[in-house]
Amino acid sequence: MKLISVVIATRNYAHYLQETIESVLYQTLQNWELIVVDDGSTDPTPEVLKKYESNPRIRTVRTTGIGQAGAKNLGASLAQGDWIAFLDGDDLWEPEKLRLQAELIDVNPHAAVVYTGRAGIDGAGNPIEITHHVMHRGKVTDALFVQNFICFSSSMVRKDVWQKTGGFDPHLALGIDYELWLRLSIEHSFDYVDVPLVRYRTGHANLSRRVGERVKIALGTMRKYERFVGPSARRAGYSSTYRTRGWYYRDKKLVQSLADYLHATWYDGRLLQTFKSLLGIVAHRLQVK
Repeated sequence: MKLISVVIATRNYAHYLQETIESVLYQTLQNWELIVVDDGSTDPTPEVLKKYESNPRIRTVRTTGIGQAGAKNLGASLAQGDWIAFLDGDDLWEPEKLRLQAELIDVNPHAAVVYTGRAGIDGAGNPIEITHHVMHRGKVTDALFVQNFICFSSSMVRKDVWQKTGGFDPHLALGIDYELWLRLSIEHSFDYVDVPLVRYRTGHANLSRRVGERVKIALGTMRKYERFVGPSARRAGYSSTYRTRGWYYRDKKLVQSLADYLHATWYDGRLLQTFKSLLGIVAHRLQVK
């Protein structure tokens, strides 16, 4: 197997980082290098990374708040491998993760992105139930437009494709992976290992409080690439996204919530579903009061 470059870009995840790095060390496939970019952490992250200074396969770089896109791009630019595998600083890999993906690459060398299934864990590492998305292979632009089904910490990208595409968009504060997957999917094929090889940690960060911002950015990304998808995928994607934001704003911005549900209805024509949602908003607001 050709060399795989693992990139971890992290900021203030010292509490989880050592376990994350150990999950790379424990891989049954050992032909890898690890690049960790510490983007200006103010917690004990530097002390955690110091433990690995003697490991010749681990390189660390410290930056000063260049953002997640910049930090991930920097790590990828240092990669010497033929494939770049991304891992968030709080997630974990199962020991067989890289080996099974390497075997898939041998079978399908034309894929530009390969990913895997995931299992959920909470902040303490305990198993939790999470939504499991339907996975897709081949030309996946339409499916991605409807839903981002790729777990970022499971993804591997062919380095030559990465270099040609320019990496993550540094102008985006959130949703950088979704934009990249849509961009790559236009010309390249995807494949996956249908096994939960990533333990995805959720419920401990503030991302849930940024749903409104994430949806706004996602809508901008969708408008950028909508010309590449079919009409049914376009309707389904916009409908789902507007309904998600309508639900999120139900007790925060009532006018925005109503407008989003009406937008969703314009795309999918589901009047009954919208009526039920609006009744649910009224009931929820009365309960909150």
